[in-house]
Amino acid sequence: MGNRLQRVLVLFSTVSGCTESIARRIGADLIAYGVRPTVASVAECPELIQGQYDAVIMGSGVRIGRWHKDAREWVQRNKAALSTLPRAFFAVGLHGVKSDGRMEESVAREDLKRVMATVGIESTVEPAFLSGWKRQDGFSGMERMALRVYPLADGDYRDWDAVDAWVKDIAPSLVKQATATAPGAVASTVTPLAPRRETKAAAACMRQRTRAPRTVDRGGRVAAYDGMFSFEECRA
Repeated sequence: MGNRLQRVLVLFSTVSGCTESIARRIGADLIAYGVRPTVASVAECPELIQGQYDAVIMGSGVRIGRWHKDAREWVQRNKAALSTLPRAFFAVGLHGVKSDGRMEESVAREDLKRVMATVGIESTVEPAFLSGWKRQDGFSGMERMALRVYPLADGDYRDWDAVDAWVKDIAPSLVKQATATAPGAVASTVTPLAPRRETKAAAACMRQRTRAPRTVDRGGRVAAYDGMFSFEECRA
C-alpha cells in the first residue's frame, strides 16, 4: 500500500523569522518521506479547506506561555477542519535553553505542557518544544527590553538535530493516522526514501529559503515574507 501522507501543510506564526526557518526545515525533512509539503504562515493560509491536505504540522513562537495570538486565532477559525486531520504541534522558545545551547528537558516538557493547554485542540502525535534564537530584530520595544534582561546571551540556539529527530519520530504516526482516515484504508508504513536528485534538490531549495533576506518595517517587525511555497515550486 502506498504512502497516504502526500500533502502536508506546515504552518507557522513568527515575529523574527525563527519559527519560519524551523517550519521550512520540517518541510525539507518531510520530502525524504515522499511527502509534498506546503509551508506557509497563518496569514498566507487563513483557511484550512477540507480535503486539501492529509495532515497539518503547526508551530509558533511562545509569548507569556502561549502561542502567538494569530496562531491561536487560526486554530479557532479552522478547528472543525483541523479536528478531522492528523496534526502535529510544536512551540519555539528559549525557556530551558542553557548557556551551552543544550535544552533542559524537564523544563521544556513543563513549558510545552502549559503552551499546548492554550492551543484549543490536541496534537494527535507527541508535540515538541524546540529551541530558537535570541535576537532583538522584529520585536517591539517592550519585547526587546524583556529580551535584554533574559539570562541568556544573544545567539542562535536552534537545534537542527532535534528538529530532524522530531520529524523522524512523528512521521510514522502521521502516516498511520492518515491511512486510517482514508477510504478503503489498510495498514501502511513509512520509511525514508533513497535520496533522489529531485527530492534532494527540493529539500536544498527549502533550506536555502530559510536564509533569504527579511523585510522589516520601521517598528522593527517583519513586514513581508518570502511567501508561501510548496514542493512543486522548489522542484521547478
